Amino acid sequence: MFLREGMDQDAREYLEMARDLEPTDGRSYSLIVEALKNLMLYEEAEAVYKVALKRFGAHARTLFNFCELYIAWKKWDKAYDMGKQALAEDPDLTEAQKIVKKLEKKLMG
Repeated sequence: MFLREGMDQDAREYLEMARDLEPTDGRSYSLIVEALKNLMLYEEAEAVYKVALKRFGAHARTLFNFCELYIAWKKWDKAYDMGKQALAEDPDLTEAQKIVKKLEKKLMG
């Protein structure tokens, strides 16, 4: 609710409490990252994703979301690497295919 209303700081605080109460619920991690990304706190969002990757493993969707974080942060090389990792996990992930192609053009051409 807080995220939909643009209350990102409130959402962050609420979601961090929820994560601390139920650390095995992966959804709270991605929502915390969404709030942090909206607040442009990219380093903190990156740290949350790294914890999630350690806790839950490298799933294609998580890697792709990490790629999108790096795009928002304008870290093109890291975005490309995460996109490629997402495709290694799921070669049929069409969103990752499209992003990786765009990043290849940006980085190589």
